Amino acid sequence: MSRRHLVLDDDAVMNAINDSDFGDDCDEDENWVLPGEELDSSKTRRNTFCRPLNTLKIILQKTYSKNSHYTNIYYQTTNNEVLKNPITASEVKKFFGVNGILGCVKFPRIKMAWFQRFKLPYIADALTRDRFCLIRTNLHIVEKAAVQAQDKTQNRLWLVQPVIDMVRKRCLELPRNHGTYSIDEQMVPFLGKCPVKQYVPGKPRPVGLKTFVITSSKGLIMDFEIYQGNTTPFHETTLGLGPCIVLRLISTLSKGSFIFFDRYFTTIPLMEKLTAEQMDRTGTLMTNKFKGYSFTKDSQMKRGDNEEVVNAARNGSTCLGTQPVDNVQRWDKLTKSYVTVPCPNLIKKYNENTGGVDFSDQMMETYRSWHISRKWPVKVFDMSLINAWYEYREASLLNKQKPMDFLDFKLTVSDYLLGGTRKRQRDPTDNLADMPETSYYKRATIPTMVKRLDGYNHWPICDTLKAPR
Repeated sequence: MSRRHLVLDDDAVMNAINDSDFGDDCDEDENWVLPGEELDSSKTRRNTFCRPLNTLKIILQKTYSKNSHYTNIYYQTTNNEVLKNPITASEVKKFFGVNGILGCVKFPRIKMAWFQRFKLPYIADALTRDRFCLIRTNLHIVEKAAVQAQDKTQNRLWLVQPVIDMVRKRCLELPRNHGTYSIDEQMVPFLGKCPVKQYVPGKPRPVGLKTFVITSSKGLIMDFEIYQGNTTPFHETTLGLGPCIVLRLISTLSKGSFIFFDRYFTTIPLMEKLTAEQMDRTGTLMTNKFKGYSFTKDSQMKRGDNEEVVNAARNGSTCLGTQPVDNVQRWDKLTKSYVTVPCPNLIKKYNENTGGVDFSDQMMETYRSWHISRKWPVKVFDMSLINAWYEYREASLLNKQKPMDFLDFKLTVSDYLLGGTRKRQRDPTDNLADMPETSYYKRATIPTMVKRLDGYNHWPICDTLKAPR
């Protein structure tokens, strides 16, 4: 894959996106609209939003020049000398592109990507190893001297707040027409020094930054809030931590939306508050939270049994009940087979719509920026790519076009950040999903001449096979 000369100016970069032929599955069309918006019937239905770099146009902001400027200032104040070759905005773009590719192609050590024997030429030619490490060590998003002491006290994330605001701004611009949403906590894995680092036992990534996220039922992130203790900007804290998180995240949703969350957030006062806010909700609740009613113990109930309590104000769901009851297949450990179990409608809908955050986590874990670094905001780049891929896939399916998978999408975006080719030549080996799978049964190798003429009688052996080939 060849590489063209990189563009240093931000305006020229955006012009290069417009002229780019990435994602040439669809034709050029200047009249594209965002998914969810109405398209004028007089215009063509071909929406160039299904091109991955048109999706990237909405995510990227003109911040690379500021990042390079603040990085040079930090290096100067830390080392008491001016950097001989200042870091440029183009190199910051390449830095994020290298991180994107290294999330897909993993090395035991990150510097192995530049080793003579194992190096990736596309990375090594775009950015040298020492330059990459220099940017990773000194990358800064704000100028420390310009931040007021009061802002540092009120916001523990002041050092990276512009990145958080940039990603959250794009999340808030997404249309709120999905209908069903799920709320859960998400971990940004980080083992370095950070004032808001948390340890959450039971999580696959227990150490890192705890983020409360609201997504659509399919995994599109609509809003998020990084937990930073008592300085977290919650508007209402009288109901407790869990309820105030829910009220903070649903503030941008329309009336009548369906919200699903687990027992970490569910309380009876929260249910009453959401009823007043005209929000339909469904959440799990511990039995000891109910007053005036005692449920049957789990040991006295059989698989498939359920109890329903209906109350105008104190119920776990305002939109669903047990009826209609559907039959589902579940694995039985005793009989070691699938058995038919009655499933209430409430449980069925909860299982279908509450896993949006888990879907987003699963996508991020596939090709996450894995390497250890003190610059944890680089990992927020993964969240942006997940949302961009969801939008790109939705637009592609809307236009009846086959979308590329997340691996191809992330490599295409990283390719652009590294200054990729203007016109990408399609290589049949690039699309891993279209490659033929290897057959499980392999043809036996032909005996060598030495084996055939060794003097032994190699007579065939007869055997009885149940399924001979």
